[in-house]
Amino acid sequence: MTSTMRIDLERTLASLSDAEKLELIEHLARSVRGTSAPSTAGAHRPSWHEFLNEMTQLPVVNAADGWSARDHDQVIYGSAQ
Repeated sequence: MTSTMRIDLERTLASLSDAEKLELIEHLARSVRGTSAPSTAGAHRPSWHEFLNEMTQLPVVNAADGWSARDHDQVIYGSAQ
């Protein structure tokens, strides 16, 4: 890669959004591996949504002692003043 090519590349990268940079990284990774797999971000979305759904279903109170996470935090760190 010539220095002119590198400068052009850096200018282009500076103009891209984070999402566009991620898409470019995925494209480059696929080209190195020689595959045409779907984007990894798209492949992870269902898993991410499943994770969020599981998180919202977690109990907010400990069944063993009846205390919430906030109750435990207040004992450990003290109450907010």
